[in-house]
Amino acid sequence: MHSQVTFGTDSGTIARGELAEPMAATMAPGILVLNEGWGVDAHVLSLIQRIAHAGFLALAPDVYDGKVAADEEEAERLSGLLDWERALARIAGAAHYLTRHRRCDGRVGIVGFGLGGGLAFAAASRMPELGAVVAFYGLPVKGTFDPERVTAPVLAHFAARDPWARPERGKQIQDAIRRSHGQMSLCVYEADHAFVNDSRGEVYAANLATLAWDRTMVFLQDQLGTGA
Repeated sequence: MHSQVTFGTDSGTIARGELAEPMAATMAPGILVLNEGWGVDAHVLSLIQRIAHAGFLALAPDVYDGKVAADEEEAERLSGLLDWERALARIAGAAHYLTRHRRCDGRVGIVGFGLGGGLAFAAASRMPELGAVVAFYGLPVKGTFDPERVTAPVLAHFAARDPWARPERGKQIQDAIRRSHGQMSLCVYEADHAFVNDSRGEVYAANLATLAWDRTMVFLQDQLGTGA
């Protein structure tokens, strides 16, 4: 199950998101789930429930103000219009909300997909409170990411046939983070962009999606632990 929550940002605005709590009645690390260009849709809701089932407190902050794309053209339009600074302020507000939640043990990580993968990279260089960052096939826009400020370990998943988030771009980010003495692991799959999205049959690759998800869960558990 999931529920809608609201939280504040440093700018004084109120944002909202969808929250899923783990079944066990214990304290748990919090995970921010950042959506693809489609918005907080049914696929994202399924992701936060999967993450909660794995023992985490999962929150998907809504950076689109309730908008959900009906088709790929609209998804591209919404992502193109996104104010990244405003979105990052909401993500920071969501992290603050999680750390103060009665079920959170104070540890917080991020998992982002597509657009959200790029936002995850940007957040990694701005939010030192993060304990783990996972980016699926996403790239930060210019001026939002500073590899020298990344303190959390990063796991990135890229697709070999992705025309946008190309693996070589992922390698450049990895090299930049490592030059600054940070940690980043890069996994590349023989797949298309958004290969983990099981609502898009034209790109979904079940076996590789399972592999990437399993690696993500192991990474989050290694870096953040699970419920205590």
